[in-house]
Amino acid sequence: MLTALIIDDEAPSREELRALVQPLAAHLATLGVGPNMRVLVEARKEIAIVAAVLAISSLGAIIC
Repeated sequence: MLTALIIDDEAPSREELRALVQPLAAHLATLGVGPNMRVLVEARKEIAIVAAVLAISSLGAIIC
């Protein structure tokens, strides 16, 4: 298992990170998020912020 990143005491694998990102990206897409849209990110955990940034980027949106 390869580690995707390390934040504090969390070190998710690429698969674990993908499991966080894909459902979030799908949910954002159902809300109408798409290319060049601005999306505000607020999260309590750093790993959640990373997942949100990756999900938003995968939709071509802009992180605010």
